[in-house]
Amino acid sequence: MTLIGPGGAGKSSLLQAVAGELDAGMSVSGAALLDGLPCHTAPRGVGWYRQHTGIEAGVRRPHGDAERRAWSANRLRALRTFVEAPRSLYVLDEPTAGMTEDDALEARAWLKPLSERSFVLMATHDRRDCLALGGMSAIFDAGAVVEAGRSDRLFAQPRTEAGRHYVETGHLAGFGSRSREQSVDGIWWVVPGVLCGMSRPGLVAPAELQFRQLADAGVRHLVTLEEEVPALARSCSSFGIVHHHFHISDMDAPDFEQALAFCRLAEEAVARNEGIAFHCRGGLGRTGTAIATVLLWYGETAASAITRVRGAQAYAIQSQTQTHFLHQFADRLSDGHLSAVLSHS
Repeated sequence: MTLIGPGGAGKSSLLQAVAGELDAGMSVSGAALLDGLPCHTAPRGVGWYRQHTGIEAGVRRPHGDAERRAWSANRLRALRTFVEAPRSLYVLDEPTAGMTEDDALEARAWLKPLSERSFVLMATHDRRDCLALGGMSAIFDAGAVVEAGRSDRLFAQPRTEAGRHYVETGHLAGFGSRSREQSVDGIWWVVPGVLCGMSRPGLVAPAELQFRQLADAGVRHLVTLEEEVPALARSCSSFGIVHHHFHISDMDAPDFEQALAFCRLAEEAVARNEGIAFHCRGGLGRTGTAIATVLLWYGETAASAITRVRGAQAYAIQSQTQTHFLHQFADRLSDGHLSAVLSHS
């Protein structure tokens, strides 16, 4: 079974729940069953392949062909080790992401026989993964299945309007119901008029509409947490919004200096009665982590900051790395370490 859908659809969160690897503060209802029994009781256990398996923590996305080939080779070796261990259920999050075309082809060649001897649940952005694995695929958005069916039929003849739109365009902007906490313009507020999060402008709603909504709400700063998006600075300036950039890899957390920098930025903005918006691609993991970091700066505990952010956007803060960072940052704020940092800056 393969889940495919846009960034921020909730695919990774669902896989975490099935694998029994939910982050602290996340809860689920219902049950995940395999052959009528809870997945965690499966005779050979559950194999969990995280989105960045094979990549050391803190390593940035590669630049240049040589770095990309090395990155891809590490991913491929990690996947080979993973599939060789016998499991009743294999749960894989984006196993071919970041691979070269040749390595991705080899990875798919390993996954196909794996699915013939065990149950495989995989999330991906690439329909070629779905078609290579065969079996069933489901188009996933906002935590729900939009359409499901045999992989070959789903992509050849989708039955629903939303399914056809996704197969043709690769996104579901304007279809389905985004999470209940999110407004129709794709912007979710933690502190109305002051602090909000969103996905990459233009991804789920027209960018011009989103910039107008931000400007009308008093937002004067937009912080990009993904790779640089060149047109953003120009678009921001036309609406009186200043663009800032801190590159954080997908599903990763900021380093301490980055966190300190955008907390100071937020503090200066709030002091001038200016709103600040954070965004990454999907507007969930990195975005939620950055917003929670700002809440920690203003004195909230890690637990309360995570709860507050997820109260505004249920799928925010998506990886254990991000949750762990928030607890570490809170500890550094409370143990006096920050005073020494500030006194030398």
